[in-house]
Amino acid sequence: MQVRHSWLKWIYFFLTVLGAFLIVSSVWYDLTHHLTRPADWRSERLNEVNGVFLIGIPWLIYWRHLKNGRRLPSYNQPIVWKISEEGFEIDDATSKTFIAWNGLIKIIVRQDGILLYPQKAMLYWVPLTAFASPAEFDAATRLIPANRIAKK
Repeated sequence: MQVRHSWLKWIYFFLTVLGAFLIVSSVWYDLTHHLTRPADWRSERLNEVNGVFLIGIPWLIYWRHLKNGRRLPSYNQPIVWKISEEGFEIDDATSKTFIAWNGLIKIIVRQDGILLYPQKAMLYWVPLTAFASPAEFDAATRLIPANRIAKK
């Protein structure tokens, strides 16, 4: 499972540790106190069930996101990028979007592709492999206004 937000990683880590603690403490209590009464047995099983639940939450969320993403009509469909002097257009199975160069916050041209930032926390990645040849990549980078390219 790959999680991109650091705070989300810590939440997943905390839930996993808490779940493992509940399971281990419940088993330890069983082994050291030799429970014989059914009422105590049920309450300790509740800790183990909660522990398994807490360990499983991150994986359940991840699985649901994958499943929902695969239901999208544009899933696994080709995306066509058209780059011009005015901006770029993205055409996929469900929509067509045009963004002008001045509508981008930042543009970074790298050796392995182009990063286009329409918002601070959102970007489009156009890899070098999306172009037919390196010459086509160079031609596309020349269409980007020089004053819009961010300095590294």
